[in-house]
Amino acid sequence: MPVRSGVEYIAGLRDGREVWYRGEPVEDITVHPAFTSCLRAMAQLYDLQHHPDHRQIMTYLSPQTAEPVGQSFRMPCGVEDLVLRRSMLDLWASTTGGMFVQSPDYANIGLMALASGRNILATGDPRFGVHALRYYEQCREQDLCVAHVPAVPAPQPSEAVAPYAPAFRVTASRHAGLRVSGLCQPVPMAPIAHELLVCGGAALKSGQGQHALAFALPVATQGISLVCREAYGRDNAYNHPLAARFETPDCVLLFEDVLVPWERVFLSGNVELHNALMTATGFAAHVGHQVLTRQVAKTMLWLGVAEQLSQAIGITGFRHVQAKLGELITALEAMRSCLRRAEVDAEAGRAGYGCLMVRPSEPGSACLPDFTLAWLKFYSFWALAVI
Repeated sequence: MPVRSGVEYIAGLRDGREVWYRGEPVEDITVHPAFTSCLRAMAQLYDLQHHPDHRQIMTYLSPQTAEPVGQSFRMPCGVEDLVLRRSMLDLWASTTGGMFVQSPDYANIGLMALASGRNILATGDPRFGVHALRYYEQCREQDLCVAHVPAVPAPQPSEAVAPYAPAFRVTASRHAGLRVSGLCQPVPMAPIAHELLVCGGAALKSGQGQHALAFALPVATQGISLVCREAYGRDNAYNHPLAARFETPDCVLLFEDVLVPWERVFLSGNVELHNALMTATGFAAHVGHQVLTRQVAKTMLWLGVAEQLSQAIGITGFRHVQAKLGELITALEAMRSCLRRAEVDAEAGRAGYGCLMVRPSEPGSACLPDFTLAWLKFYSFWALAVI
């Protein structure tokens, strides 16, 4: 299957998944009023892949089938590939104003990193690297929407949680696969995704091997329940124009004795590998490329809002307002500079499969400098609250 359209993306969500909203089961998420607005926005993103003006940016030809597949799946082999990928990321981010916390390109890029770093996964078990590559190819060829779910480590005795919140863990290992139970922390996108990618998360300590996991499953897998929080802007689109269009209600994922087939397992029981996974494979650096591109789009939106508000109430002549607008512009240009440097300074990944790895986060110099994110958060609040 080549790249999906919006209609095909929504059709793939009618799979019998178990979703709960306001204490009631959702029979069909595609027609439920809490999700229809964000589904329309998501469908618009998928339709851009078929738009004649954007097809060259949004897609490339699959090395397996020569059919068009999503640009975010590409394994970059040069700076030009990274720049082309950023053009695709920017188009999707600009379409939503950067409001989707996890648009599909986020997990697509993460899957690419895991596949390119498959020899690192193979240090835990030779099969796991092969599994990661095959799963990446499946998602690429079928254009599946994947939500990334960080695993939750076990609490220590001094940090014990209530009995109704068991730590996410492996309960049994069988010939057919792993049995997994527990709760995952609230995540966005999961209710409106086709697949779940569980990997990464907080660092584990020695003896917590039952919590060291990386795997993928369809959202509709038996034993997985998604309990969604209430949507904020659903009943008042006038006062909440962004939430009414782009909010993806966070959900808690409950795994009740779920079978994970071995071909869907990428890591199991290896605490050291779990702790190093996101950096060693380049997952964190590559998805950081997507995150910062989205933050640039969001900052441009806030800057436009700040300028329009300043003009509407006639305060553009005040020096302190001009100074604040200038600082917003400076933050925007700083992030753009970080993006460009991350691409130009990209280096070959340690995986050794020809995939470039954008530089990891370093304050003041790399893809996601801490000062830039703090700056963005501060002035985003200022744009909304002060002007």
